[in-house]
Amino acid sequence: ALEAEILERSKGDDRVALAQAYGELGKLAFVYDVRDSAAAAWKRAADLQPSAFRWHYYLAVLHRSRAELEAAVDRLQTALELRPDDVPALIRLGRVHLDRGELDRAAESFERALELEEGLPAALDGLGRIAVSERRFEDAVTLLEEAVAGAPPGSTLHHQLGLAYRGLGDLELARRHLDQNQGVQVGFADPLMEQLAGMVRSAHARVRAALEAQRAGRLD
Repeated sequence: ALEAEILERSKGDDRVALAQAYGELGKLAFVYDVRDSAAAAWKRAADLQPSAFRWHYYLAVLHRSRAELEAAVDRLQTALELRPDDVPALIRLGRVHLDRGELDRAAESFERALELEEGLPAALDGLGRIAVSERRFEDAVTLLEEAVAGAPPGSTLHHQLGLAYRGLGDLELARRHLDQNQGVQVGFADPLMEQLAGMVRSAHARVRAALEAQRAGRLD
């Protein structure tokens, strides 16, 4: 009823406030793994505030986590129309294109990200994977060796490097890199997703504080 009243008045500030409320609800639902509720809340936020990059971005992350790849691409493209030089969105779009086997489109996204942030391991990783898929093993080695230099130990980059060196016939280097792969994913700075991680820590801290206050008799 309150939402209907707000929408009937159609004031811009009211719509933004309602969108932000839905967006915060979506964040809480997402971090506690209530994904259907998160999707519904973020979609409502995006409908109410279509110019807000973050709601489209969060929806794209959610869609990819559910293997809804076409929807993820649509949301990321909308987000990038609003913020064309957003590196995390470019990396995520490239990865979704990789998931879909769209190598040329994936390469465009990774190359643009690399133009904006030179030496970014996540972008080099994407381009290296494409090179391995296309059997351009020398190119793959060049890209992935640069990526490894800026990535944490044990990353999945070593698996890709192992495949590239095996393609070149260097079985010793291939084995060495395959042995170093510990499944560590190649990350990148992602402020919007880091906000969600902060909510989890904050929520846990509040619960602990509440339990301590209850034990101390401070019920208010």
